[in-house]
Amino acid sequence: GRFPRSPSERFRDVGLRVALVPIVVKPLANAVAEKGVLDYAEIHDADEKRFDAWIAKMKKDEFRPVSLSVQTVKDAPRYSAVAIKEEKKKLWEFSRDLNDDDGHYDTLVAKNYGVISEGLYRKKGKLYDAYLWLWNPAAGIDALWNGDTEAILKKNASAAKRKKQPVGRCAIMVDGVITHAVVHGDGDRAPWIESVNQPIDECKAWIEKYKALGWWPLHLYAYGDGPKTLFGSVLVQDPNAPDWDVSWALTPAQYEADLTARRKQEFRPHYAIGHHDDNGSQRFSVIWIRYRIDDGAIGAAITPK
Repeated sequence: GRFPRSPSERFRDVGLRVALVPIVVKPLANAVAEKGVLDYAEIHDADEKRFDAWIAKMKKDEFRPVSLSVQTVKDAPRYSAVAIKEEKKKLWEFSRDLNDDDGHYDTLVAKNYGVISEGLYRKKGKLYDAYLWLWNPAAGIDALWNGDTEAILKKNASAAKRKKQPVGRCAIMVDGVITHAVVHGDGDRAPWIESVNQPIDECKAWIEKYKALGWWPLHLYAYGDGPKTLFGSVLVQDPNAPDWDVSWALTPAQYEADLTARRKQEFRPHYAIGHHDDNGSQRFSVIWIRYRIDDGAIGAAITPK
């Protein structure tokens, strides 16, 4: 079922306080990478036409999109996404529909597809959903929910008791009102926790705290604009997770440079989140994971400029 948006959740007027620090990469002897990933492709800050062309290219080139975020800019979507090439090919789909129309969603669930990433956005005054799907008869998709913060936290608490996981998670802020969205499924059934409605510095501190305790980010998402931007995340506890790191509030040029440097270290974006800083300038916050290990990789530190 879907909840109506509620005016009860209002934004906090907060600023972005971010410092770029050296990125320390593990020596290769201790490195942990994803399994079965050969290469990756990404796109960021793309309009709908360019994104749809990228999706078609991913199908043709046998890459599978694994994460998606959608930023609303001037009442239109701007997409960022990551795709991987795998040793074993898997069936996948991308879909979008109006938020109040579940037809496409219900059709793909009935065909044994499970959501792996989702985004909410506005286009010409209307609210839309975008989904990435993986064919998986064991996905155990339980429910799709939209609602205010309190309603969705209650739904997530209930899902956790049923050993369900947020396989899709996002939010949007329109005129100060926050609408959260979540899709529950079986996922990997690992323990999980989440944070919501945090300014960037609080989200950064929260993720760093739990990283030290052995958690890693399954989802990262942003909503709001400028000084009203807030973040949410879902962390899972997995002792076998690949090495990972986070970059916060990169300029487009810094993100482009980091993509090149990280690829040399064999890290790829896991989530790339487009958002604005206090002054309305474009920024990207990125979760990176090690996608493979090559004996020729360089084990030096990377320092963003």
